[in-house]
Amino acid sequence: MIEKFSSPEKIWNEVNRFRVKSGYAKLPKQKHRLIEYNETMFNKPIKIKPVAIFGYRKEARILAKKYKLPHFISTKHFYQKNIKKF
Repeated sequence: MIEKFSSPEKIWNEVNRFRVKSGYAKLPKQKHRLIEYNETMFNKPIKIKPVAIFGYRKEARILAKKYKLPHFISTKHFYQKNIKKF
């Protein structure tokens, strides 16, 4: 996803283009945060390896510790720390 869409604005435009083509209305600007998650849907089962747990609640920290995964408050913090790895 990061390779195909180099900026959130490109994702926003593509999502709205797809919605209109599929018979739905464009998303209002209030929903712009939805594109920050970069979610993907697949047509068949795939194996996914989690890389981190995100969330500001205590439950997120507990899950991260339980599954021995790094914990980040938001995807922004994850991206800032890991940008050099990509």
